[in-house]
Amino acid sequence: MEDRTQKTLETFRADLESLDLSLPAPPRGEGSFSAIDLPPADKVEPLEEIRRLLAPAPVPPARRRPLGPLLPGALVLVSAAAMAALFLRRPAPTPEGPILSIPFPAQTPVGLAISRGAFFSVDARTREMVKLDPGSSRVIEKTSFPAEKPDSIACVGPHLWVADAESRSVLRYRVDEGLRYDGSADLSWALPPGGTLAGLAYDGAWVWLLTASPSALHRIPIGRLRFS
Repeated sequence: MEDRTQKTLETFRADLESLDLSLPAPPRGEGSFSAIDLPPADKVEPLEEIRRLLAPAPVPPARRRPLGPLLPGALVLVSAAAMAALFLRRPAPTPEGPILSIPFPAQTPVGLAISRGAFFSVDARTREMVKLDPGSSRVIEKTSFPAEKPDSIACVGPHLWVADAESRSVLRYRVDEGLRYDGSADLSWALPPGGTLAGLAYDGAWVWLLTASPSALHRIPIGRLRFS
């Protein structure tokens, strides 16, 4: 490889020596050329010159913008974001107004639930379920139910559940298509022997049962209930 490079350099040097580098005479009447000092041919380093010509031009370093002019704008953006976060975290205002009393058409009401803008309760004496419009105090619908001893009610999705302490079961009614009975499920397997069902609630994931004698809370998965 070195012999080939050396031979190439010698050939290039011979070509340079054979070149006529003298300046032509200026045309008559157009002035004259000034002399130009050229290095002798034996002083030219062809390889170094080629490397210099082929080398990439140096890239100037990127100019960094000073932080000073941008600092006020950044502080304004940070302050605005902080104020927006505080505003969004503010609790919803507490509604104000007079105390409202609405007559409820039930002789022995048990429990209260709110679903789809209506109030629901059951009448333990007449064994009826009542749906009331709170705006007009008008009874929208009434229906009888087979519970012997209703003690609590709860809204679970489109259903209204009624816990029956006598049969130790829960009755289910649809409330999105009128009050329509939609089956019952046994709860005795989840209650202690002799425990009296005293309450029922649903937190979105679990069904909670309250019993008396003994007084205790019992948590069961909603998927364990079998309605028929």
